[in-house]
Amino acid sequence: ILLFVGAFLMLVLANYHGNLGAEDSDDPSGVAYQDFSARAAPTEDFAKEVVPIIRNFVAKKYKAYGEGAVTLRHMKEHIVRKSRQRLSYEDLRDDRYSLIIEHEVDAIVKRCDGGKKPVACVKEA
Repeated sequence: ILLFVGAFLMLVLANYHGNLGAEDSDDPSGVAYQDFSARAAPTEDFAKEVVPIIRNFVAKKYKAYGEGAVTLRHMKEHIVRKSRQRLSYEDLRDDRYSLIIEHEVDAIVKRCDGGKKPVACVKEA
């Protein structure tokens, strides 16, 4: 389970740091960059809506979460489907959105001791 927690956090951090393909970049180093500044910043409504979506997703897939089979990509795709914010997966790659998601994921990992505790821990505040 500790290996899963480490792998899950690595996925979160990889996505947080803009895990974009080199084709999105003019930088000869191959480091990709995408400017999200033209997009609207997340609202307080997004934060209020996304936390229960994340908790429900992890609770529903808790066994798979504990086995390391749940990825941040799965979670973001679920958020896109369930959110009323009309966001795309690309929108959620924006650090301003990712930080909100990452914060709740980190809180769940801590509360649930990486999947060692009963599933009820996911929805505890």
